[in-house]
Amino acid sequence: MNKFLVEFQSATEKHRVLLERPWSFDKFLLCIQDCVGCTTSKDITFTRESFWIQLHDLLFVGMNKTMGERLGATIGFVITVDVDANDMAWGSYVRVKVLVDISKPLAIGHFLNMGEKRLWISFKYERLPMFCFQFGVIMHVKLRCPSSTSDGGSREGQPAQYGPWLGPVPSQKLPRISIEGGNGLKIQTIGPKQV
Repeated sequence: MNKFLVEFQSATEKHRVLLERPWSFDKFLLCIQDCVGCTTSKDITFTRESFWIQLHDLLFVGMNKTMGERLGATIGFVITVDVDANDMAWGSYVRVKVLVDISKPLAIGHFLNMGEKRLWISFKYERLPMFCFQFGVIMHVKLRCPSSTSDGGSREGQPAQYGPWLGPVPSQKLPRISIEGGNGLKIQTIGPKQV
């Protein structure tokens, strides 16, 4: 692992770089850590990175900030949940930004009991860099994995547990409609514009 020290001339630029993580170069993760002047390079660990994660297949009743925080906490430390002013997520998934331990296998989903239904909530990682398809670890890319082949499969003949399907799906935000009664009917689209 190579370490680089980067100094920003502007606090605004530093904030933007930290906020828009994760960053990658040629599909390899650039793990960025904010350090203070009284830290030594050996004290900085590069085992955590923030990712936007899409939580798929939730019931509509679970498309909210509370559920995003609950499921996000099963992955790592929750930074924020992408919801509207009413703490609701509108679309086919909930987005949650989570600080993930990249030295461990990626979480692929979580079983959730909602009433009498047992649901599998699948996770999709936005801007997911290269990772090991055999073990699901970002810090253990398949090129350096002794037990995987170049196509992501296992040398022991076992199929890989992870794959490119952990990446995101295109946004499918649903439009919200406000309807007012009275003498006339007024319908106004509040959600995103349809392209």
